Amino acid sequence: MDSPALRVREALESGLTRSELDRRWHAPHWGIRTRVAVTTLEGRCASLMPRLPTGTRFSHATAALLLGLPLPRRLESPERLHVATPRGHRAVDAAGVAGHELRLRQDDCSTVGGVPVTSAARTFRDLAAHLTIPDLLALADAVVARDRPLATINELREATTRARRYRGRLKALEAVALVSDRAESRPESLLRFALVSAGLPALSVNVDVRDHGRFVARPDLRFTGYPLIVEYEGRQHALDERQWARDLERYAQLDDLGMRVIRASASDLPHFERTVARARAALLALGWSPLR
Repeated sequence: MDSPALRVREALESGLTRSELDRRWHAPHWGIRTRVAVTTLEGRCASLMPRLPTGTRFSHATAALLLGLPLPRRLESPERLHVATPRGHRAVDAAGVAGHELRLRQDDCSTVGGVPVTSAARTFRDLAAHLTIPDLLALADAVVARDRPLATINELREATTRARRYRGRLKALEAVALVSDRAESRPESLLRFALVSAGLPALSVNVDVRDHGRFVARPDLRFTGYPLIVEYEGRQHALDERQWARDLERYAQLDDLGMRVIRASASDLPHFERTVARARAALLALGWSPLR
């Protein structure tokens, strides 16, 4: 975190002069000074805290980024900090701040490195008005991910359903209905949504394939009841020679077991039309019927 912040009034009362503040201190926000330049999102939030009323939380996209949750690229470098004050208190009105007034329960609140934020489940709900269903699914998957869970699936469902009216509620409910704690990346979640929303068969997510007990692979997605796998390959798969060699060996082993692998990449984002078309054609060849 960047250097602790002081309000200008407090700095002057401590004996510093206005000239010293202007020459030697940085101004990340109006009325705030820090000894060093604020260069991180965490620092921007921490330096604003002296101006915020008690009970205030960073929320929406700001909370998601602080919590390490995936967002669309347009929200990854926010110009404004989202700040939520408890219901009944005036929303924060300041340059570079988007103020919100929210009714927050104790379980809606968390902290990241000492910075107060809305919980992961509440952040998901608050972002429902601003994200598409695929983006919400990717966010929900990350909230409940097995290797780093910020909430359980039940906690996410409870946060989403307990309020009967809020913007984006129907989108949030649809995303939560598809959530998986086995997803491992945002592109993988987007790919899963594209396949499911196209009406294709159910998918298993990151489930081991074994040959007489011997581990063969853990494919991203596998159509339940069909020997068809869909894998998302990030750029590292093509740039890392050892990874590329491992992939080829793994695909050869899956082929030996009679499993076909369809590979998707970043060029197919965000809707994966080509991947969906290839998966549909392969499923039809395997005897799948859309009318089942």
